[in-house]
Amino acid sequence: MQRYSSFDYSRVHTRFEDYSIQLGIWRKIFVDIENDFVPQDKQIAESISVAFEKAGFLQNSSIQLDEHSSMNVIDWVHKFKYILFDPDIKNANQLYEQLIEFAKLTPDAHERWLNSFNKTDLYRTMAWILPHIRDEFNTRISFNELKSEHQKLKESIEKLKYALEEKLK
Repeated sequence: MQRYSSFDYSRVHTRFEDYSIQLGIWRKIFVDIENDFVPQDKQIAESISVAFEKAGFLQNSSIQLDEHSSMNVIDWVHKFKYILFDPDIKNANQLYEQLIEFAKLTPDAHERWLNSFNKTDLYRTMAWILPHIRDEFNTRISFNELKSEHQKLKESIEKLKYALEEKLK
C-alpha cells in the first residue's frame, strides 16, 4: 500500500496557487472588457455592417450567411469580437485566417460561411474599417493586456499540468 504522506504536494500546491491567481486576474480583465463592450456593441455593429453591405451580404439589417441562414450583425460581432479587436491583425489575409481558426473551435457552420465570404472584398473592407473601430472603442483594458494575461494563464496551466504529471508518475 502506497503511503500518501511521502507524496510532496508543495510543488503542485504552489502551481495551483499560481494558476488560481492568474485565473482571477484573467476573469477580472475579461469581465471589464465585456462590461465595456456591451454598451458600444450597436455602434460597432453599425460600423461593421458597412463592410457586409459593400460585399452584398447585408439584407434587412442581417448578414445573409447563405440562401437559408442569416445572422444579426450584433450577434456576429459578439461572436468574433476578440478577433476583430486583435491589434496584431493588420490586413485582410490575417483577419480571414484568424476568423477561420476561431471558427474551427466552434461547433457551428461559421467556417463554411467565412470561406464563402472570402470570394468578395469583405475582409479587405473590414480590415480597413477595424483600426478606426478599435481607436474609437472605449475600454479600461487594452486587448494587448488581455492577450498578455491570457498567455500568462496558459503558461500557468501548463506548469500545473506538468507538476501534476510528475507527481502521478
